[in-house]
Amino acid sequence: MFKAEVVAAVQGLEYFIDLVLSEQMVEGDSRAVIQNLQEDGDNSSTIQPFIANAHQLSRSLCRCRFIFTGCSGNSAAHVMAFVGQSSSKNRFWVEDAPDLTASAVASDRRAIDPP
Repeated sequence: MFKAEVVAAVQGLEYFIDLVLSEQMVEGDSRAVIQNLQEDGDNSSTIQPFIANAHQLSRSLCRCRFIFTGCSGNSAAHVMAFVGQSSSKNRFWVEDAPDLTASAVASDRRAIDPP
């Protein structure tokens, strides 16, 4: 489970670098993965090689932040994962997300910052 979370973060970093974007914010709902991504030291976990890769990639950006977002504020990510399971290709939405994802983002915003 942790491996999937950190691999997704690495793929996101690679995608942003390919797009020549200088800033990225990586959100995740796995506290252990985000804490490992936030720390610079080595650890003995099985995901350490992926963490090291993410650190190396993040240093090529002007700014990169790794942020923990609890499940209640992260339903959009779960909707994207559900939609992504129907395809064998990696998908990244930069501007226009599918309607289902856009409504989940709106719901997440209301959960984090109620009107």
